Amino acid sequence: MTERFSFQHQAVWSKAHVYGIIIAKGNDTLDLLHRISTNNCNTLQVLEGIQTVLTNEKGRIIDIVSIVTTPEYIMILTSYGAEESVLQWIRKFIIMDDVTLHIATNDFNMIQIHGPQSLQYISSFSGNSLVHLPLHHCSISTIESCKVYIIRVPALSELCYTLLYSSSDKSISTFFETQHDIPLLEDNQYWIMRLEAGMGIYTKEYSLMYNPLEAGLLHLINFKKGCYIGQEVIARLDSYNKVQKRLIGIKSEYPIIENSIIKHDDKEIGIITSSCFSDRYGNIALAYIRSEYAYHNDTISFEIMEQMYNGTIILLPFTDES
Repeated sequence: MTERFSFQHQAVWSKAHVYGIIIAKGNDTLDLLHRISTNNCNTLQVLEGIQTVLTNEKGRIIDIVSIVTTPEYIMILTSYGAEESVLQWIRKFIIMDDVTLHIATNDFNMIQIHGPQSLQYISSFSGNSLVHLPLHHCSISTIESCKVYIIRVPALSELCYTLLYSSSDKSISTFFETQHDIPLLEDNQYWIMRLEAGMGIYTKEYSLMYNPLEAGLLHLINFKKGCYIGQEVIARLDSYNKVQKRLIGIKSEYPIIENSIIKHDDKEIGIITSSCFSDRYGNIALAYIRSEYAYHNDTISFEIMEQMYNGTIILLPFTDES
């Protein structure tokens, strides 16, 4: 029986909600991605990577993607299930560019190692020291005669590394499924950790309903670069402090249900986007509320089946002091 995750574990592994993968080739690939997304992509060198946001003409989120350069091609890591929509969006802007794209999600197996001891574990497993590997950058190892891309990615718990390797190779998957050093992080446990970390997900917190500033993605926007799709809207929102919504956390002694309406003094101010029960923090949720109400520890109400229940606003992430 697989050992259950607990916060006493220093490393766990998962296959939940990893990535969609688009393989891009051609001399103009980085320039194209630079022109259509929020971050500076055109200076990446081999084995370097960066996270950036694809936005539409209204500055709304299409997806958050990681651009990772390898010696053979460029990987575009999309949100889980978003690869087709991302591929079609990028293709809209290929005119005379030397860029070819294809979806390669099924060509790879994907495993993630989470937790404060993930660096030590994955360095030992791969035979390479990854202590100096920056966020979104890549290291390539040969493990059990299999080529493995190891990418440091945003963490739910201190550190996280993604392993990508050929879907035809079974040895690494078999190893993780049969080893006993670190437990499997199951889907529901991943969901709880995600909310505790205040990390949004595609179709819930990251969608065409919201823009990157509302979603707390300011760190993925380079305001010094040139134009990109949605740039004028995002720059104007930032310059004039016109961000109307904020992604926040909510904690309550009552169960919270997704899509519940949030109210303050009977005024509708927001909506619940994700919810769960956490052993550490109780009933918690992620939600968007109007910016003028987004104050830590303020009380709000949420509506379930025409009944109102109280909750407390938490500025993300959730902590033991929340």
